[in-house]
Amino acid sequence: MKNIIRLLVMTSMLFVFSGCDEPTVKPQPEKPKQETVETQKPEEVKEDEGKAVSIAEFMKTMRYQDGGWDCPGQYNSDRISFRYEDEHPLAVMERFGEKHAELSGEIVSVFYQADKKVYTVHLIEYDVPLKYNVLHIEADRLAEGYINAEDVFADNQMTEYIFLEHQAQVAVNTDLVYKYETLELDPRFYPTLTLRDDGTFEFYENCYSKMGYIRGTWYSNGQNITCQITETELQGFAGGDLSEIIFNEIEDTLRLDTDICYSRLGMVFRQPD
Repeated sequence: MKNIIRLLVMTSMLFVFSGCDEPTVKPQPEKPKQETVETQKPEEVKEDEGKAVSIAEFMKTMRYQDGGWDCPGQYNSDRISFRYEDEHPLAVMERFGEKHAELSGEIVSVFYQADKKVYTVHLIEYDVPLKYNVLHIEADRLAEGYINAEDVFADNQMTEYIFLEHQAQVAVNTDLVYKYETLELDPRFYPTLTLRDDGTFEFYENCYSKMGYIRGTWYSNGQNITCQITETELQGFAGGDLSEIIFNEIEDTLRLDTDICYSRLGMVFRQPD
C-alpha cells in the first residue's frame, strides 16, 4: 500500500512541474523593410523651363526672315541665325574669321519663362553631332535688338548678340554708302556711313564688343560733310557723347575728322566697288 501511495505522489509531482514550464519559442529575425514610394529618395527635380511655345512663334520672335544675331570681334565674329531648311526649323551657329565654322541643330521644342524672359530651345543633330543640345536665350532686351545666348565657339559661355538685318534690306532707300575697309575685320563689321538723299545719315560703328548705330542729319559745304547726331546706340562706349561727326571730302573718298570708337581720326572711307 505504501508503495502505491508513493507512486501516485511521484506521478502527480511530475505533472505539476511539467505544467510550469513554458515552451521555448525562438525569436524570428525581423525582415528588412522594403522601401515604399514614400520612403524612397525622391528624384532630383528638373529646373522649370516655363511654358511651351510653338516653334513657329519662336522663329518669328527671333526675326528669322530679316537677319541674324551677331557677336562681332576683332579677329573672330560669331553668329546665331534661325532659318528653315526643307521645312526643318534650325538654329545655326557660325564663326567667321580666318576659318569659317558652322554648326546646325534642329529645333524640336521651345519653352519660355515669362518672369525671367528666357527661352529654352531643345535641339537635335541635323547635319553634324552637337556638343550642346540646349540653347538658352535671355530676351529681356529683345526689343532693343540684343539677346544673350550661349556661344558654342567660346566654351558655351553666355554672350551678348546684336541683331543685324540682311544687307539687302539695310541698303534700301540709300543714296551714298562709304565703308572703312580693313583686313583686321570681317567685312560685315566695317564701319559704314550711309548718306541718304532725304538729308539723314546712319553711321554703323564697330565698338569691338558690339555694333552700334549713330543717326541724325547731314549737310555738305563742298569741303566737309557734317553729320549732326540726334540718336546713338554708343552710350557707355567711346563716342557716345558726340554731338556731330565731320568728314573731309577728298575726291571720291571721305576722311574722318573725328574720333569715335573703333573709327579714328584720319581713317579713309570709300564707296564699295
